[in-house]
Amino acid sequence: MTCKETTEKVDKLLSDIQGFMEDFHNSSACNTVSTNSTINNLVSSLQSEKAGLMKEDLVLENKIMDELAVKTEKVKVLSIKLSSTNKKIDEFKSEKAVIKSCVATLNTNLHSLIETDDYLLNISIRQYLPEKLKPIFSMLDSIEGVLESSIPKQGGEPVKTSGAGKPTEGEDDHEQKAKSKDPKGNVSSGSKGKEKLINEDDEEEKEENEKLKHKSHNEEHDEKLRVAKEAEKKKRLLVK
Repeated sequence: MTCKETTEKVDKLLSDIQGFMEDFHNSSACNTVSTNSTINNLVSSLQSEKAGLMKEDLVLENKIMDELAVKTEKVKVLSIKLSSTNKKIDEFKSEKAVIKSCVATLNTNLHSLIETDDYLLNISIRQYLPEKLKPIFSMLDSIEGVLESSIPKQGGEPVKTSGAGKPTEGEDDHEQKAKSKDPKGNVSSGSKGKEKLINEDDEEEKEENEKLKHKSHNEEHDEKLRVAKEAEKKKRLLVK
């Protein structure tokens, strides 16, 4: 093989290699463009999907926030109503305590003011006054728990009521009224009248003792109410 032939073969081989390299370069460029286009399409698709998901999450979050705001507003309204209700309850309790104290004091003071030297008149007043005060105690029954069957008499002594709701009169009262109308009966009573007067004095003393006990009980009850109100106010201040 001559040098010329060898040179020709080498030139041909180089030419083939150069053609192959050009084809490879062109193919590589085409593949690069195709790959970049695919990547761009994939990125765009992912971005669109991500944007859609973020939009859905944002809508859901806004909905939850709106519901939370509505519930918070309801809680605030209920809290205001509860505070107002508690305030009214405290006012009612104060009014109840005042009314209860006033009624008990009024009943006691009425008996003290209406006391006379006439024993029969005192008996009539003690029977008449609880009967007239009964509607008041019935009205207050729902707020202070005063039973209709136990209306306080003088000094807080209960007066038992009959089936019709009126206080029953004792046999001694009927006898006193009958004797006051019949002078002969009063004269003939003699020692029995004296014994009754002694018994009546004992009853008056018992009633006075009951009156003092009732007054002491009312004062103790008022003191308890005052202490309870102060404790409740302190508790409310601590809560605030």
